[in-house]
Amino acid sequence: RLPADGRVRARADAAPRVTGGPRACAGGQLVLWITAFAALGIASKFVAGPGEVPGEAWIRGPLGGVCYVAFWTLAALLAWPGLRPHRAAVSVFAVTCGIEFAQLWHPPALEAVRATWLGHALLGSTFSWWDFPHYAVGGLLAVVAAGRQRGDQASRAGS
Repeated sequence: RLPADGRVRARADAAPRVTGGPRACAGGQLVLWITAFAALGIASKFVAGPGEVPGEAWIRGPLGGVCYVAFWTLAALLAWPGLRPHRAAVSVFAVTCGIEFAQLWHPPALEAVRATWLGHALLGSTFSWWDFPHYAVGGLLAVVAAGRQRGDQASRAGS
């Protein structure tokens, strides 16, 4: 039987159905951003040798640092959805700076890890003050990307 106003109502004891919505879309966008930064960062490590590609030194070095911080910041936001983007960026920046300073330390066990491709990609090998501004840029890009996806989420929720 339909009520007098003709509306169909859900039963009070029925479980709500979750079909995605803005939060699911936002997570999907974060995954796309994370994938893009990961792909760009990894690709930057495989650029041809010196002189073969314009801007090769910047692509192989600083671009990797930018992508590294952006990737980990967005991954943190995906893992902890309630985390604010600027806090995630500052936290990842601090940890990354710690890793950079650890490059001044060369115990044999750590050097063995750094000798692998993955160890070198994650921990680096050579300290440089010039890496810090690139880490900050990566954090800012991640905050902007997270703000865009949250803005998109808010605009979808309002429409």
